[in-house]
Amino acid sequence: MRRNDGPGPVWEIVPGQLYQRGKMHDWTDDRKQGFLGHYGITMAIALAPPTPDPNLDHWCQYLHEPIPDGLLRKPELVVALAKQAAEEIEDGGAVVTMCNAGRNRSGLLSALTLYELGMPAGDLIDFVRKHRPRALDNDHFVAYLEGLL
Repeated sequence: MRRNDGPGPVWEIVPGQLYQRGKMHDWTDDRKQGFLGHYGITMAIALAPPTPDPNLDHWCQYLHEPIPDGLLRKPELVVALAKQAAEEIEDGGAVVTMCNAGRNRSGLLSALTLYELGMPAGDLIDFVRKHRPRALDNDHFVAYLEGLL
């Protein structure tokens, strides 16, 4: 479900725990801080290049690990990030996954986070797509997720 009730739109994958969106580079610091606070975001993970989003690390744990939106060359990196995100959620935090448009790379990370939280592999793709329409259009990412079955 797309939420527009805060300082910026976000796709709510799991209410109060897991969110997905595009980058926030062009936002003011006040808007970024308001967004993170409004949704209770304690960890933001950005997968889009080229540079980290300025100042996000002032208000939450911020990880910037760019990967291409094409072939998945480092699945172990994304799995490690998903484990960190799942741990943050299990500890009571909320996570936002981000890439350029909030669809493919962030969708992959959201799906893997759900997997780490115990969702069956066969449900991942449909679940993310249900909560973020047009997510996971990258055939390579989908094939990777289907390979978890």
